Amino acid sequence: MKKTLLLLACLLSAAASATAQAYIRVHKADGEVVKYETSEVSFVDFEVVNTVQPVDLALPSGTLWSPVNLGANTEEEYGDYYAWAETETKELFTANSYAFYVDGDNWNVTGPGTTNIAGIAEYDAATANWANGWQMPTKEQFAELMAYCTVEWVQVNETNGRRFTGSNGNSIFIPAAGRYYQKTKEEISSTFLDNGNIFGYYWSATRYEYNNRNAETLYFSSGMMKTNYFGREGGHTIRPVKMPQ
Repeated sequence: MKKTLLLLACLLSAAASATAQAYIRVHKADGEVVKYETSEVSFVDFEVVNTVQPVDLALPSGTLWSPVNLGANTEEEYGDYYAWAETETKELFTANSYAFYVDGDNWNVTGPGTTNIAGIAEYDAATANWANGWQMPTKEQFAELMAYCTVEWVQVNETNGRRFTGSNGNSIFIPAAGRYYQKTKEEISSTFLDNGNIFGYYWSATRYEYNNRNAETLYFSSGMMKTNYFGREGGHTIRPVKMPQ
């Protein structure tokens, strides 16, 4: 995320006479001071770089998993919700608000022209927001996670979810974050979280094989866990992955 800090007019107030010169001094952590004339600087740009450390679960493919959801700071936080192939979170998750339905018709779908959006910044929310090799997991990566980890239904700080532990002892917690979708004819019904702390719905990067209006999801509760397909307009959480360098 970037924030632009406009240079305030007070920086120029030091030029009280024709012989005065205003500077911007940047004090670095190592003690070095870098000085710039204000005439050389048009704006100051700050960037927050994602520093999430991936978790190695000793999976055959080498896939590394994020310890937190996209938009979350701790393992139990739900994070942000996204419609499939959209890269920004929003309030309404309806057919009319979905970028790829023509006039809200979920049988009249445009793009993306691929069944796998992993790593495509235009469509992959993890890639668009975190970069640095992060992407949405594919259906196959979810299947591998379930097959090669010990999986338990646990609670972390009163948040229910699944703990996936690899053969090397490393683990990740994926909370039952629920989802947003339009439950009635009223679009406002899509603003209320459904099944929070009961079910988990996590988008994969894989579009459903048999039609263009659904996408594959990791779907779980205390009693079941599988991949299943859901309407792409719904708001689901995302757990990013990356491959080792």
